[in-house]
Amino acid sequence: FNGFQAPTLNITGLSATSTFANGIFASAFGASSLGSAASPAHSFSLDSDTGIFSSGANTLNFSTGGAERARFTDGLLGLGTTTPFWALSIASSTGAQLALIDQSASSSIWTLRSISNSFYIATSSVTATSTSAALAFNGNGLATFALPITITSITGTSTFGGFIDINGASATSTFASNLWVKGTL
Repeated sequence: FNGFQAPTLNITGLSATSTFANGIFASAFGASSLGSAASPAHSFSLDSDTGIFSSGANTLNFSTGGAERARFTDGLLGLGTTTPFWALSIASSTGAQLALIDQSASSSIWTLRSISNSFYIATSSVTATSTSAALAFNGNGLATFALPITITSITGTSTFGGFIDINGASATSTFASNLWVKGTL
């Protein structure tokens, strides 16, 4: 608030009123303590463990319920992590890191999750505690699809580049029209 100037300021006390007709000029406001997640420097009168604090130089933190929930540091934003490495780092050890919703109670929610060196795209509901992945990638880039896989194109031709591995102990794979195989079976 450097350089803020009010045109008129009235201050009313218990026994007097002061009016500054030409305003008051404030060149700087006082600095506050750093605070902590449990006791943020800037909090609310009826919720003292929720607010804004700083865990150190060039870092701005947000807490709710006495726990750090977000951190801005060196131009990076971390949600659920105290060590953001990217412009936006989202971490959770118990659920999806990102959910895409359309505000309709009857629609599925698409979730994204990275855990144990694998990446999952899944659908869920608001109250679900677990989801089945529609698509998953492991650390080597191998993909797993939810079954069944249905591929429809305008020309009726589906082309895959790379390697497709179809396995199942008691499954049947059906191909309409032609199956072209390159290499050995």
